[in-house]
Amino acid sequence: MIHGETQCTILVCTVDDGVTVAQLVYEDFISNNLNVGFENLSKPNAACSVRRCNVLVPILTARFEQTPICRGALEEARRLQKPIVPVIAIKDWRPEDWLGLMIAGCTFFRIFDKENAYKPLFDNCRMMDLRFSTEVACRPVPSQAEREKVEFKALKEKIEECKGKLQAWPPTRKPRTLNILTDRHPVRVTLVEPNAKLDFTHIHHTITRLDMKAPAPMLDEYGLPKRREVDCMISYQWDNQIFVRKVYEDMSMREIRVWFDIWGAMQGNTNEAMATGSLF
Repeated sequence: MIHGETQCTILVCTVDDGVTVAQLVYEDFISNNLNVGFENLSKPNAACSVRRCNVLVPILTARFEQTPICRGALEEARRLQKPIVPVIAIKDWRPEDWLGLMIAGCTFFRIFDKENAYKPLFDNCRMMDLRFSTEVACRPVPSQAEREKVEFKALKEKIEECKGKLQAWPPTRKPRTLNILTDRHPVRVTLVEPNAKLDFTHIHHTITRLDMKAPAPMLDEYGLPKRREVDCMISYQWDNQIFVRKVYEDMSMREIRVWFDIWGAMQGNTNEAMATGSLF
């Protein structure tokens, strides 16, 4: 693979059968003041500037999968640990062979034409979700040392808060003599009576992204877990947003703690949400 010299934050790469969608994505990013580059890897002596970008946006098609330089570009992005935000540009087509493995775990978007890209869904559309997901991927990832520094600072603040509530630090141990006759008491456990009626909050709701209460993020701005437990984690495809939001609102009324990615860009850490949830 020939390495290009295009310096950009976001690199949109495509082949001939994906140029229309790639141009659509490129123009949208440019109109929103994003630093984006465009490369057609079908051209003779094509070069890919994956080393010069921060985020790679490949426009996936059947010919893209058959082009050796495209495979080299994605392998280089994976090797350099650069975020990949793939776009599938062919309707009723799915990647096979190496390409399916290469984008495993990535949030991908199906954009076929301008009508499909900007078809409104509530206050959202596919192109807006793609742009937002790409902007999130452009954010710098803190190093392990930075994460530990933030966690140490948070723990230190908690310790200082505890010190303010105590008369002495470290707290002195209370002297105690155990008297078997007076200090021992039977343990009484109160069992909750079986009740088939679940807690239910009777509210009327309208499901849009502007007036519904979004699930709290699982991680803070530094990528540290907020140690928040959930009862259920919802995983869904973009086309099922209407149904998923209805399920979310129904579970919320039944006092079930639910987390799912309402913004479509997998904010927070999905794996963290799965790990802390009891259902999936």
